[in-house]
Amino acid sequence: MKIFYKKDFQRVLGEKKKLQEEFKDYKDITDNKIAELDAKNFELFTENSELKNLKLNLESTTEKYKSEVTTLKLSIDELKAELKDKEKEKNKLEKKIAKLDETKAKKEAEISDLKAQIADLKSDRYRVRTIPAGRTKNVNKTSIRSSARESRVIKYVKDNL
Repeated sequence: MKIFYKKDFQRVLGEKKKLQEEFKDYKDITDNKIAELDAKNFELFTENSELKNLKLNLESTTEKYKSEVTTLKLSIDELKAELKDKEKEKNKLEKKIAKLDETKAKKEAEISDLKAQIADLKSDRYRVRTIPAGRTKNVNKTSIRSSARESRVIKYVKDNL
């Protein structure tokens, strides 16, 4: 059996106190470190939640803009198709205008020919006599048949034939 001496007991008590102080220092240090880690953890948690919110907002805005972009692409495609149709109509109308210009030139040529003919008809070549408006006068009519005139015409025909 072992007997404890006072010196041994005091040494053990000293070691115990020393160990308790070391433990207390270690506990203080770990508590400080844990508090720092908790604060850092809370900061990281808040930053993480903010980043998640930003990510959700970013995803919602990207989806919104993607839908807007697709609608804009569809409207652009529709406008391109409409533009092609309008260009086709424009080309058709230009061809029609060209044909109408040709017919206009032909009609103008006809009009100028007819005006020349009218001018020719109005010339002294054909004597135009105006007839007064209203009723003609009731004048005694004489017959053109005179025997002398008839005989001259018959004589002329016989001589020339």
